[in-house]
Order: sequence, then structure tokens, then C-alpha cells
Amino acid sequence: MLATFTTKEGLLVIRSEDLRRIQDRADGHPCIAAWIEGDEVLTMSILGTAQENLDRIVTAEAQQFAAYAEMQARSQQGLPALPIVRGGKVAR
Repeated sequence: MLATFTTKEGLLVIRSEDLRRIQDRADGHPCIAAWIEGDEVLTMSILGTAQENLDRIVTAEAQQFAAYAEMQARSQQGLPALPIVRGGKVAR
């Protein structure tokens, strides 16, 4: 899954499995995200607090798991998968 963060420069998108840390800084600077990219640990300042970002990621992943569970249940009942809505349009 992908985790999306807002930075002063725009959006930062990281694979959830590469995310290593979301941390508030005590010096009054913005929160930082740390992730693995190749053999390097990269960091970037992100907007919001660590708890706000963590709550948003957990909520988004829970929604994805629920959608997957619903798809599996429909499949086991012999029903077709529901269409995926992206950008306000139904993808089939």
C-alpha cells in the first residue's frame, strides 16, 4: 500500500512497507517521515503531527482491508466484484 504525506513542496508518496518512522520534533520544526529507499534511509519534513499522520495511514489501510474482505466474501458467494470508483468515475 502507499502512504501519502503533504510537504511544503507538495506530496510525498512512500510504500507503507518502506516507512520506518513518523516523528514529531521537539525543536518546534515540522514532523519528519523516515523511509528506506534502496540501501539508504531518507527523511523529509511533513505537515501535521506524527499522530495525525499515523491515524490517517491506519484509517486508510483499514478501509483497504475492509474492501478486500468484502471482495473476498462476494467471491465466495459467487457474486461478481463491485466496480472500483476512481476519480468519481466507475472503472470496470
